[in-house]
Amino acid sequence: MSAAVTVVGAGPAGLAAAIVLAKGGRDVELHEWHRHVGARFHGDFQGLENWSCDEDTLCELQSWGIDINFLAHPVRTGTGFDARGRRYEISARRPLYYLVERGGSVQSLEYGLLKQAEALGVRVHFGSRVRETEGETILAGGPRKADIIASGYVFETECEDGAYIAFDDRLAPRGYAYLLVHQGRGTIAACLFSGFKRQQEFVERTCDFFREKVGLVMRNEQAFGGYGNLRLPRSAVQGRHPVAGEHAGFQDALAGFGLRYSITSGALAAQSILENRSYEQLWR
Repeated sequence: MSAAVTVVGAGPAGLAAAIVLAKGGRDVELHEWHRHVGARFHGDFQGLENWSCDEDTLCELQSWGIDINFLAHPVRTGTGFDARGRRYEISARRPLYYLVERGGSVQSLEYGLLKQAEALGVRVHFGSRVRETEGETILAGGPRKADIIASGYVFETECEDGAYIAFDDRLAPRGYAYLLVHQGRGTIAACLFSGFKRQQEFVERTCDFFREKVGLVMRNEQAFGGYGNLRLPRSAVQGRHPVAGEHAGFQDALAGFGLRYSITSGALAAQSILENRSYEQLWR
């Protein structure tokens, strides 16, 4: 009988890896140093992008054996703003992305994936730091450093549902600002690639911008912030172990918006173990 595979990190990449491994008949030990899933997030909305591949994102997840038991609202229209504040309406017949919630609520992406992993017999260890690895291991421990900082608010609102993005260095240097509203709740953030020490200034500029452009009104706002990795690695193997998700720098092509590459890398890391194939060749 094969020894259990160790997965380090219970974010989307690590959970996806654990699900695929368990579906493939392997025992899995999943370690997460936080006390619960989604600890880095606050119920903020993000997106599973659906524009960079012909195959629908949700169909791709289902092909890996991952069920859609979390909020995944299809978004087919949106509004973009350029650096001069000019407005562009965007629409598509297929979803541009699927809106998901991050954090630990019952409809969040992390909670849904955790329930699937547990139902498959994955043994999840919270508050567990893995300092040394032995045997087959997938490293998916989240971002290592701050290539990008996202800071903003989650809030309640009477505003209509909508998706807005702005590319303006006055709001988010070398990055983008966004506003997502869904069923009376919203997320607004400035995603910065530079100017990190002035993040609160850029957040307030972003709020003022969307108040002016779309009539944003926020209630009961709660501040949030976090950082992430975004890069194309030379190698996604560390000590012969596959590295997945933001641990490797895998994020989506449009300035890190979305989670598709991160989740896919976890599934591919699991596939490399199940089929004894090169992870480097699979992810490339």
